[in-house]
Amino acid sequence: MPILVEADVIDDAGVVRTLRLSTGAHVTRPGEVLANATYEPRLIEPGAYSCSLWRPGELSGRSEVGYGAIIAAGGDGVFDWMVAGDCGVDGRALTIRRGPRRGRYPEDFPVIFQGTMEDFALSRGRLKLMIRDRQAELAERALQPLKFTGDDAVDGVEGGPELKDRPKPLAWGRCSNVSLVRVNRYRDIWMASSTAASVWPVRDGGVPYGVGVARVTLAALIATSPAPGLCDWYYGPEGSFVRLGTPPSRTVTADVVEGASALDRSAPRIMRRIMLGPGELIAADVDDSSVDAAHAAAAGECGLWLASGGEVGQALDDLAASFGGWWVPDRFGRFRVGQLAAPTGDPVAEIEAWQILGDGPELLALGRRPGGLPTAKITVNWGRCWTVQGVTDLLGDPASPSDPIGAAWRGYVGREWRPAVAEPAGVRIRHPLAHDLTVDSLLVEEADAQAEAARLGALWGTRRPVARWSMAATQADAIDRGAVIRLRTPRFGFGAGKLLRVTRRDDELRSNLTTLEALG
Repeated sequence: MPILVEADVIDDAGVVRTLRLSTGAHVTRPGEVLANATYEPRLIEPGAYSCSLWRPGELSGRSEVGYGAIIAAGGDGVFDWMVAGDCGVDGRALTIRRGPRRGRYPEDFPVIFQGTMEDFALSRGRLKLMIRDRQAELAERALQPLKFTGDDAVDGVEGGPELKDRPKPLAWGRCSNVSLVRVNRYRDIWMASSTAASVWPVRDGGVPYGVGVARVTLAALIATSPAPGLCDWYYGPEGSFVRLGTPPSRTVTADVVEGASALDRSAPRIMRRIMLGPGELIAADVDDSSVDAAHAAAAGECGLWLASGGEVGQALDDLAASFGGWWVPDRFGRFRVGQLAAPTGDPVAEIEAWQILGDGPELLALGRRPGGLPTAKITVNWGRCWTVQGVTDLLGDPASPSDPIGAAWRGYVGREWRPAVAEPAGVRIRHPLAHDLTVDSLLVEEADAQAEAARLGALWGTRRPVARWSMAATQADAIDRGAVIRLRTPRFGFGAGKLLRVTRRDDELRSNLTTLEALG
């Protein structure tokens, strides 16, 4: 089956020209959507694509993605114009299709890869197109592009010289006891986040301020002084701010809540907001159905706060760790979010023994450590205190009956995390070398953390084999990472069929070969 490649190039004149290449001569018919288009039979290597749900040594977070370059014959000088001038392919569209020799375009040539390019090279008569890693592109973007100007204006909120060029604080979801940033020393105005988030209660050394007035505009907050001991606040498109009626004597902290409701503060939904916000993706770049499915599986509230910037990829990784999740661009360039879970439900495909090439499936072992040993104890840390405070950081007297802070809050702010623990029964008896697992989550409720610890215990408290096999790519078109399939083979006790969850897919386009790995 011929492979068609469509690659956009911008030339010296600023005109976008499309290279149309193929593994065999192909010309579209006059009546087709793209009429009378010639795909030149120059493809030496039509590319390759591989993707695992996670990076080596990890079982949540971003995936591991690999590409093989597209190589086309150009010894006759047909591509010389690309290097003779200032042409570019970086960020331009790349589409790979596969279909029958006499098929109609586009219905008989479905897209098997949609992405962009990073660069090109022309050497020894060969054009090399480097495929761009969309995940790396997203991951390396700044989570907080907004920075303080430090103009020290009497009526401004950009801070003084000490804040110049510092990223503004940023909150997603529900965050407890974050440190506020003073952005106006003349009027004692403090900032919690550049997102619109509620900020309450506000505390000075752990002692809450009294409830002041909710201002409808930032200008009103700047113009009006609160009564002594009270705190006014404003949140809107400019961010979230408070103004203090009495100067603080210790660190100013507050609880910050972003998101319209608790359901909007689940890790998958926060991940989507980050992808579409600082990640700079558009709605079509995100597979909403996958986000909805992940939310249905993991709806617990989370909170992420950053005082000094960071990258989008790390934020998405931290959120994914809260529910054993992953985020990955599929072959069509859309980002998907999912939770790694044992395979259940109706499979998207039935794989029979006759479809497996070579000597049949290989059985591997998967675990948090080499050899696939189970996990005996799982600790999910939850309820993060974003500003830890000891005795000297807090006001009041813990020994006094009238202590304005109280023992419960002193105990909370005295440590960063709270643990939720699960210990699957009998694991250490069967496996004396079984290991422990600790996950730092962004979950804010104990019940959600305990449920996740129990889920991880059920998932990793036993050996989880992984099957690997190769098959014709055309028979695997409906199978992507995260999907559940049924593998039927006389080996490994899979004769009646075994449900598996696909964790890796490698595509060799030149040989029309797909290799899958799937978790049992």
